[in-house]
Amino acid sequence: MEAALIHDGWNPHHVWLARNRIRGVLFSPHGRALSEATLTRHLQQIEINGTRHSFPYQGIQQDIANYDIFRLFFLSAFTFSMIISIAPSLVQ
Repeated sequence: MEAALIHDGWNPHHVWLARNRIRGVLFSPHGRALSEATLTRHLQQIEINGTRHSFPYQGIQQDIANYDIFRLFFLSAFTFSMIISIAPSLVQ
């Protein structure tokens, strides 16, 4: 899934930072682990239809559209950039 996101144009660094959230959407979309049967169906769907046409990938795309996956990344990136911008003045 991460490779498909990167191939679709997402920044690899952003995908890596959001990997735990992405995997949460894939394997426990409502806070509970998928059943073995559901996981098997998803894997079969990926094998038959390809990653981008699978239900799990569409779920990730929906979360991205709703800003659920990358929201925390962008907030943390903003905080990090603010720290970096004031860090030189703290050292002097």
